[in-house]
Amino acid sequence: MRDSAFQTTARPRRPGGRRPTRRQIASVALTIALGARAPSPAEEPPATTVLAPVVVTATRTPTTLEDTPQTITVITSDEIAAREDPSVADVLREVPGVNVTQSGSRGTVTDVTIRGSQSNQVLTLLDGVEVNSGTLGAFDFANISPEGFDRIEVLRGSGGSLYGSEAIGGVINLITRSGADTSLARASVAGGNGATDREAGEFAGRSGDFALAGSVTHLSTAGFRPSAPVDTMGDKQNNDDDETTFVSARGDYLPTPTGSLHAIVHYLRSEVGLVNASNFINVSTVPGEFQSALDPNARQRDDFYFAKLEWEDAPREGLSYRLAGAYVRDDQRFRNEPDPANADETLSSIPNELFQADAQLNYSFRKWSVATVGFEYKRKDADVDTFDSFSVVPGVSDGRTMFRPGRENYSVYGQQQLRLLDDALIVIGGFRHDENQQFGSITTPAADIGYTIWQTGTRFRATYGEGFRAPTFNDLFFPNFGFPGLKPERSSEWDVGADQTFLGGRIRLSVTYFNRVVKDEIEATIVDPVNFKFEARNIGRVNAEGVEVEPSVDVGHGVRFGGAYTYLSTQSHGGSTTVLRQPFNQMSAFVQYDTPAVFAADDVLQLRTSVFFVGDRQDADPVNPSNTNNPQYTRVDLAGSYRFPWRLRDVAFSAFANVANLFDRHYDEVLGFRARPLNFLAGVRATF
Repeated sequence: MRDSAFQTTARPRRPGGRRPTRRQIASVALTIALGARAPSPAEEPPATTVLAPVVVTATRTPTTLEDTPQTITVITSDEIAAREDPSVADVLREVPGVNVTQSGSRGTVTDVTIRGSQSNQVLTLLDGVEVNSGTLGAFDFANISPEGFDRIEVLRGSGGSLYGSEAIGGVINLITRSGADTSLARASVAGGNGATDREAGEFAGRSGDFALAGSVTHLSTAGFRPSAPVDTMGDKQNNDDDETTFVSARGDYLPTPTGSLHAIVHYLRSEVGLVNASNFINVSTVPGEFQSALDPNARQRDDFYFAKLEWEDAPREGLSYRLAGAYVRDDQRFRNEPDPANADETLSSIPNELFQADAQLNYSFRKWSVATVGFEYKRKDADVDTFDSFSVVPGVSDGRTMFRPGRENYSVYGQQQLRLLDDALIVIGGFRHDENQQFGSITTPAADIGYTIWQTGTRFRATYGEGFRAPTFNDLFFPNFGFPGLKPERSSEWDVGADQTFLGGRIRLSVTYFNRVVKDEIEATIVDPVNFKFEARNIGRVNAEGVEVEPSVDVGHGVRFGGAYTYLSTQSHGGSTTVLRQPFNQMSAFVQYDTPAVFAADDVLQLRTSVFFVGDRQDADPVNPSNTNNPQYTRVDLAGSYRFPWRLRDVAFSAFANVANLFDRHYDEVLGFRARPLNFLAGVRATF
């Protein structure tokens, strides 16, 4: 099956939100309310033609979004470009049910959770290959640039029947752009406050049976935190800087009429200052006042490598198969030298590796049946080497921790898709069986159903899925914390929803209710109160339920409104009483204006306003060993671009800008780690 089957030039159904009755989010509610005022049929301007995007994450086969019962959001490259966001993490903020938390300024740890899950319960894929850390379990989205990707698919709800461990909350799949169906060449430079600069280049093209696409981005910033109060070298440092380079490339070769070979590589290098590394140290001289020390020299560096080779073929009608192999390596290093506020010294090197091989066979019988079977092999390894001077005990411990864990996993999966009653009824059933080297046999089933009433544009859908998460290497083996007797976390989740279109698809509304139970949740449990010793144990059960509402309105003439609202309720039993960093109420809204010929026949203007509201949520107090409330916040972002009507030797030029936190709100996404203040990037782009 050729890769072109995975491509789409259509815009996806946009996520949306419903207005809650809270004055704190009036600006968001107003945006959505304006979007709901559609013109009367007699006055309707021409609507944008919207085709259903093709997705692959929900079923592992190319399926239109309208034929997918699962709850999934697709963000295409056009949507990404309209936002002018410099990172994938910022792009994900508008997806319903998704919560993004960054521990401070650019480059710091950025977690993504779905429907109240933990970050290590969300499976992140690069072109179908797992990139979650074997030691921590989660994937850090801090430095991933969006330029090299054709689209981002977010599956909300358990994906364990197709993808195995970590897919309890959902799956995020970043799909690299192919040159087979796209011709592209452009370069941009931008600058902003905080001594920030960003450069990007992209290309894509095809010649005969060969296609090539790639991108390179570089970002450097001095950060936004004030100077550290500790002066160690005669001058003060803020240590809030970040420098990142991200390279992506994909090559496609079509040697036969039905077969195609794909090679994909990614490389990421980043170095970031961790000014908040000494958050727990009090440097205040005022009695009763706590003031965290700003760390002048804690640094983290990452080198991330990704390579995948894949062969796809459809040798006969209805039959297709895929063979693939991949290698992922993430080298993470941390260094914190002693300083007057913190005499402790910490050094660590934590490389993680993953080898993956998989094969998949699909058989289509006429237009109403697609059967899929697959096999997958994974091996994860890590090499942990850390030193902490605080742990040095003469004659007992030299403060060094070393362990080299690894494990293999073999799995098979099967799925049957049926399209019945003239495609009005879609039924999907599947299962996955994993043989894990450490945890034995695990089987996870799933079932999905969707029914469309064509006359009314109404679609009903329901899904059920089970999942699991194997304990991380740190959970099992980290000295003075790991517990080798841990069991995998197990989950079951179901959701029901309805989608409705009006005025020929001009107005769309989607509502989903979800309910998930996670058993044997792994938590840090105190086992020695005298020496303050913790161990990882299976003691928790977490229930999460909620509602997602997504409206969008296309009023024509290039104007679109939309948003997303998520109500989430989480309850923890048997372990911690509170699930941290999960707001009860979260919403976003956008207004976008996209039109040509504003001042001249060949110009194009695009403007976008995005509003984000995150409600109150519990978080760990950075000062005291307890939980406390992290207050709500509202953030407004602006983005825009203008393509000039003139050209220079067939090169088109555009000016663009992105402004985040327009009103300079002070808030913490992770309590104790101040989020960026007002920050902007503005620049020019050349398209060849």
